[in-house]
Amino acid sequence: MSCYKDGRAFLKNARPLLMFFVLIVAVVVGAVFYFMTPVYYLDVTVGDEGEVVYHERVNPGDRFTHSYLHSVALQPVYETFEVGNDYNLYLVETGFGSLGAGLPYEDKGQFSIENGMYVLRDLKQPVDAVYLRGSSFTNHKLKIDNKVFNLSSKSFCGLRVEVKVRARARARASRLF
Repeated sequence: MSCYKDGRAFLKNARPLLMFFVLIVAVVVGAVFYFMTPVYYLDVTVGDEGEVVYHERVNPGDRFTHSYLHSVALQPVYETFEVGNDYNLYLVETGFGSLGAGLPYEDKGQFSIENGMYVLRDLKQPVDAVYLRGSSFTNHKLKIDNKVFNLSSKSFCGLRVEVKVRARARARASRLF
């Protein structure tokens, strides 16, 4: 015969142990999801070997700007890119000093003229990555947060520059177990 007249006394006494077990399972599951959820970084790599010169965590809404002097029109041009909610890059704004070869000609987004520049906003054009090649005569600049990369300098001139969002896991599964 059982020590308990009914199962209710057993469940009442086992409740703290059951709650502890549920808490442990919740913590383990939460830790696995936390460490396996990717973190997104904006990487700027240079050269054929892809030397990383910038690596910072990004969130949706973060922006960076590429500006240069157009080689044919000799007018300033800028492009603003934004990290979307899906962590993909989008061209969201561009401005240029004149119309001509290699400059936008389509009527997309919201058009305005500001400080003598034609400006297109709300473009939301997806791009996998931004590929650039610095040149000594085009005054190329890449501005991310408060950091400015002079792509016309000797350290970047003629080299391939890639700007891309990359996902990385917080930790490897092997570290957890």
